Amino acid sequence: MATPTERLHGLRGHGALALDDPAFFARLERDAEWLAGRLERLAADMRESLQTRALTAAAGEARQEHSGGRSAGLCGLAGFGLLVVGAALVLAVIVVHQGLALPLSELPARPGLWPGLLMTASGLVLVHTSRQGRQASRESGLPAQAAASVNGHVDGDRSMV
Repeated sequence: MATPTERLHGLRGHGALALDDPAFFARLERDAEWLAGRLERLAADMRESLQTRALTAAAGEARQEHSGGRSAGLCGLAGFGLLVVGAALVLAVIVVHQGLALPLSELPARPGLWPGLLMTASGLVLVHTSRQGRQASRESGLPAQAAASVNGHVDGDRSMV
């Protein structure tokens, strides 16, 4: 099997390569520098693209968490409504029970007491959950650079190759 140098010398007679020619090595060096420059620009473009995608993904997550604050507000409103209706039901059961002059030991057997207590408890849970959700969305905040520009580059002053 022939070595690479022998193969190159074998092609010399065909006019393909001139190993003694300094212009050949100068051209080879120039092409290598051009290729290295292209590879550096490609690496920079890929790095920038990955950073842009990471920023876009982070902005999407932040927007999703931020919109979670709106649903936390609705959850709090529903919880407050449930809390008020449950408390009103419990209060009505107690007033009727006292109006009939029945002993307090029979109060747990009244038909509307347990549903009213369950509604009140679930309302309290919803209000508490919504407050935690709003606090978490406030703490996370939106990133300083929410999204990339339209062309996909963060800074926009990049030269085209």
